Amino acid sequence: MGAVERSRAAKRVRCIEVILRLLAAETFIYVFVLRYFRSATPKLRKQEEAADYQVQLVIATKKSFGSSAKQCQKRSKDEMDGIETLEKDHARIRSLFSNIENTDDPQELEDNFEKLGNILTIHAEAEEQVLYPEASNCEGTQELIDKGHQEHDKGDQMVLEIKSISPNESKFKEKVRGLQEFMLNHLDEEENSLFPKVRQCMSDKKLEELGTEIKQTKAEVAHEVVD
Repeated sequence: MGAVERSRAAKRVRCIEVILRLLAAETFIYVFVLRYFRSATPKLRKQEEAADYQVQLVIATKKSFGSSAKQCQKRSKDEMDGIETLEKDHARIRSLFSNIENTDDPQELEDNFEKLGNILTIHAEAEEQVLYPEASNCEGTQELIDKGHQEHDKGDQMVLEIKSISPNESKFKEKVRGLQEFMLNHLDEEENSLFPKVRQCMSDKKLEELGTEIKQTKAEVAHEVVD
């Protein structure tokens, strides 16, 4: 190999090494790959072959690492924190109200309202036993917490009143609409006022711990409600 060819090969190797550093700078893989490459290089006949080998190794390693990272990220998303858990309840509550509004079948009305009453009870207990005590340590939340207790009590009274009405009666859906308006205002205020304050106040770790406690409380209350 002539001097010019050696120079070109050296430049190509340097360029590839720059690319490799950019590719691997985000992860710890860079050090591992370089060590592996340096030990493998003497076994290769040409510098260009060594450089190509290095590129392919890094690309393959990063693809594998990226796949693992995506799986890890998916697992993290599946593990909702406390606020996400409560927001999922909110979505379910809205869905049940919608189901009731969109049917006139007495059996469907009864079934959906029973589910609605159960989730409202379970959700309120989880908030009062877990969220509210922790949220009270956050600035500007006490008034919202006091209001939350009051609205839970009123919601319970409204649910009991509706349970005394037959789904065959026209006023059944009328009363459910009143409950819907009241409860959706309650959910909106939590999502727009209380939850943001809690998120700002608590660390990610604390929110995850909150989620675990809320799920445990919901499971315990659900057992009592169903029985």
